[in-house]
Amino acid sequence: MLDSLTSLILVFAFGYGLSRNFKKGNYAYSFVMYAGAVIFYANLYHTLSGSLAFCTMMVALFLAIILAIAFIYRAIQANNGNRHYWGATALCGISIILVIIFKFIL
Repeated sequence: MLDSLTSLILVFAFGYGLSRNFKKGNYAYSFVMYAGAVIFYANLYHTLSGSLAFCTMMVALFLAIILAIAFIYRAIQANNGNRHYWGATALCGISIILVIIFKFIL
């Protein structure tokens, strides 16, 4: 139980760090925060029971899709040639793929 709670807190902390650093333009730190969030999401996923793990996977998939849509919108709106939003969109795509891999392979 403590392991699940710790993983959940760290997923939210790394997710907050990801969005905060991305808004500031610290894209390298954003990638580190993304990697941390994925690692602790995987740890959380493996500590939960079957039905709860499925619900967690569906919530994570929904949030990743929402984040990808938001970053695509920002990438389209960027008039100054800023390509970093497309990198964030690629990260969201990778996270969607990882969520599906966690469900079907692991």
